[in-house]
Amino acid sequence: MAFNGRVLVLGCGSVSQCTLPLLLGELKIPGKQITVLDMVDNRARIQAELKKGVTYVIDHITPESMDPVLSKYVGDGDILIDLAWNIDC
Repeated sequence: MAFNGRVLVLGCGSVSQCTLPLLLGELKIPGKQITVLDMVDNRARIQAELKKGVTYVIDHITPESMDPVLSKYVGDGDILIDLAWNIDC
């Protein structure tokens, strides 16, 4: 069954680097449906995935900004994968 929603991956560390190929390859989610959000520019770590259409966003999530920031990238029926070490959501 194909997943047609959006996927937001929080964090672009080692675990994200291992997860993105699984989302793209094994689960066959198109890159255009995946956004990676991190508070620093780690795009160099996922160059192959960016070439497949994954979007990279630099933003900092705080308790006050969590809802407005996250709701830009995911909503009902979408997937949020929290791989950030300091968000506690």
